[in-house]
Amino acid sequence: MVTKRTEEIKNDKIQRILGIYTKLIEGKTVKKEEEVQHYKVNPRTIQRDIQDITAFLERDDLNTGIINSIIYDTKARGYRLQYNNVYKLSPQQILAICKILLDSRAFVKEEMTEIIDKLIHSSVIKDDQPQVENSFRMKKSIMSNSSTKLASLTKCGTSARLYKIRTTLKSNINGAITR
Repeated sequence: MVTKRTEEIKNDKIQRILGIYTKLIEGKTVKKEEEVQHYKVNPRTIQRDIQDITAFLERDDLNTGIINSIIYDTKARGYRLQYNNVYKLSPQQILAICKILLDSRAFVKEEMTEIIDKLIHSSVIKDDQPQVENSFRMKKSIMSNSSTKLASLTKCGTSARLYKIRTTLKSNINGAITR
């Protein structure tokens, strides 16, 4: 039989682990002493919570292929999440893709900015994002603000490309269905 106190302890543990995990995901350093004072628990409890999060990350990498781990940072005197995400692109790769997109002038400035922002934020680890954004801003400043003629031509070109892609996909799908 589950008592009210047992339920409270379980909820406290869940809140504590999620709180610590959130700090790690946000790139913050988790200091055991601070967490002990914040949650009013024994240092060993915080250590077990960190071990539970570590075990979760190890199991999660089997499902996602993304390998992240918690390490002890001696300089900061606390635990932090080390990103070993093999699926993320390097800043150099993102900049190369941005350069190709910018040089192609295949989209109007607003569309290009939106695409590149999404590319950076979904493909670059959080610590490298400012570096990539600064490098991109320098390249982006080269783009002309007053090319309305190019913008209208680009919109027409974009619509034509989308139509071509859509018809190609439809024919590929139809060909696969009839086989």
